[in-house]
Amino acid sequence: MSPVYQIIIISIISGMLTYTINVKLKKGGVFGSALIVMVSGLLYKFYLEQHFPGIVATFPAVATTASYAGMVSEKYVKNIWQMGIVGLIAGTLFFAGSTAFSDNSEAWFRGVGGTLGTIAAIACFAFISINKLYTRYVIPKNSSCQNQATQ
Repeated sequence: MSPVYQIIIISIISGMLTYTINVKLKKGGVFGSALIVMVSGLLYKFYLEQHFPGIVATFPAVATTASYAGMVSEKYVKNIWQMGIVGLIAGTLFFAGSTAFSDNSEAWFRGVGGTLGTIAAIACFAFISINKLYTRYVIPKNSSCQNQATQ
């Protein structure tokens, strides 16, 4: 499987799992993120690295990025499917950033918490902005068309 798809899938799943622990199980964002980061690191180190040599080496970093995004409030991301979209955005940004600095990967991962947290924040802000624009401009137009059609 292509590294792009691996990064996107890992990001979506990790974000959705963190969101579930955070919001649905009401354990909090910090606990949810910490659990996903720990499990992803252990899973990669002790299982995936040996049994799936084609898996991306950035597996734990991608999962960490998405877990930070999964700490978002239910006020802004209403359900798990919306969190999947945030995970998609975070994975895409992670891949774009890692390929932009592929000649010097050390520079990309220097200060990992800051870089990954920034990617997660940008993904959340992008989703929230798109969602606000959609609900403000697209839904009112569609609802007025539907109201006229039913009259």
